Amino acid sequence: PDALARRAGIEPGQVLEIGLPGADPHPFLVAGVLDFTLPARTSDGALLISLADARDLFGATNAALWAMVPQGGIAPSTFRAAVRDTAASLAGQALTAPELADELSRGLDRLVGLFDALALVAVVIGALGIVNTLSVGVSERVREIAILRSNGMTVGQVQAMVVTEAAIMGAIGALLAIAVGLAVAWAMVAGGGAGGFGGALELPWSLLMAVLLGGTGVAALAGLYPARVAGGLPIVTHLKRFE
Repeated sequence: PDALARRAGIEPGQVLEIGLPGADPHPFLVAGVLDFTLPARTSDGALLISLADARDLFGATNAALWAMVPQGGIAPSTFRAAVRDTAASLAGQALTAPELADELSRGLDRLVGLFDALALVAVVIGALGIVNTLSVGVSERVREIAILRSNGMTVGQVQAMVVTEAAIMGAIGALLAIAVGLAVAWAMVAGGGAGGFGGALELPWSLLMAVLLGGTGVAALAGLYPARVAGGLPIVTHLKRFE
């Protein structure tokens, strides 16, 4: 893997000694360095060796994945038939590269869908929190609201004031969420360099704007109920109660 090669100063043509714990190592000639390799127990990824070496030198008798490459002069239909027969004999499933990519994509989509569902739950909880916060704020400011109403503020203006407060809360929350998300993404990209997955952080500006506008909009909708309560407060009653 490229990360291991760069860290250890390994180049193609060098000889590495690889062995199991407690066993004698075996010399291997480095044939090449890979930008991306198979996942492994370490963040660097897997070192790729031939099947014969894995079987003869390390006693590897089981495998979960076989990658078959057609040789020159073999018809595609013959190769596909041979792959299907080999997969059946090994109790496996024959997949082409596009089919394998589709399988991995579907698995990733399911994982992303789970995170989307959790994000939706978080949005609902956040909206309920805004409703609760603004409701408490309205109940604590009944006299101030009554004074504003007595000085000419209309019901619509009071409601707009509360909804604006909710929108500001949502915008601040969205900005903080974007900042934390970018920090986590940067940490993952920077830390992923050890596993061969590092790279430049590309900002999805359209998604960030959608988060900002969506957070502000959801918060404004959550403020409608407290705004209705604030607009319906009786003026005289609350002014007399504090006199």
